Amino acid sequence: MEILIPIGLFFVFLFVVGLVAELKEKGETYSPALKQSMINTRINAMAKELRGYLLDINLEDPAYLLVQATRYRLSLSSNPVNKKAAQILKAPQLFSKEECYEIYWVLEDIYINLREKRKNKFAEGAQWANDTAKRMALIENSCRLWMVTIGAVINPASKDEAQDVWNLLIDSYPYIEDAIALIKMEDKVSSGLHSGDTDNTDYEFLKKEAYFVPEIFKQNTVSLSVGD
Repeated sequence: MEILIPIGLFFVFLFVVGLVAELKEKGETYSPALKQSMINTRINAMAKELRGYLLDINLEDPAYLLVQATRYRLSLSSNPVNKKAAQILKAPQLFSKEECYEIYWVLEDIYINLREKRKNKFAEGAQWANDTAKRMALIENSCRLWMVTIGAVINPASKDEAQDVWNLLIDSYPYIEDAIALIKMEDKVSSGLHSGDTDNTDYEFLKKEAYFVPEIFKQNTVSLSVGD
């Protein structure tokens, strides 16, 4: 079941995606000031887009997004090679912009690659039920959540929008347990487990960690309205 893998966002500004390769291939041809301005524009757009997405979906759906984002963070923590990346996701303000850039580019590469895979599957005529398509969008946005989180350090002007994103996720806390139950069921189907079988996921620990909020966003948390 491929919906358990973060994939590209359905509604992304096309100029944002196209700019990535251009920056990487021709980054040295831009002045540092222009390069920073272009990156800041992309981060601002992404934060606004993710905030708008969360405002338009049902209140329980951000909980699913948050749990999947948590699962990704924990998967990094379990690998010594990626431990620093997990630390940056948890507390980006403790790291330099350069260190945040490194992880940001990795996340963006993952996003673009998965987005292309999704587009290719649609081009091949793949069909999904509405619920499956919705969860695919939530999962891919879980990857962008960390890009927005890191982006608040790279571009401090985006912090207010990123704060709103986290406030909306905090509003979904009452639905965390439901999200865990759904993900557990999906995992069982995906891995082909039979009734009574178990996998290696510690769902109680996953639930506990899903309530984590990066220190940079713990201040000024307020409730925002999510669409019905």
